[in-house]
Amino acid sequence: PHRVSPLTYGRKQVPRILTAHGTADPSVPHAHAVKLTEALNAAGARAALVTVAGGSHGFPKAQTDDIYERYVWPFLSSIGVLKTRVTAPQPRSASLSCSPRKRCGFAGEL
Repeated sequence: PHRVSPLTYGRKQVPRILTAHGTADPSVPHAHAVKLTEALNAAGARAALVTVAGGSHGFPKAQTDDIYERYVWPFLSSIGVLKTRVTAPQPRSASLSCSPRKRCGFAGEL
């Protein structure tokens, strides 16, 4: 129903959001994550989506570690949750991408 959909609560005032979602998720279609990210950005919120090509509902440890290294730690650093500044390293895995691209470097952009 409408009130349990995260789209219901998309507005400019929500905290910054970073979502990681697999394209082969059997539980929640990847299209839902895309739609949520687009709706949040359209509402003026700041959101980004890490897409894991072929990823299911949950990821193997090595892939999770890569997501954290490339996106989560820099994201948390950029919003002041981590005390040390972390920047995203060069891509190691072709199976990961982030959009909107301008918000995936986290240099104060997200």
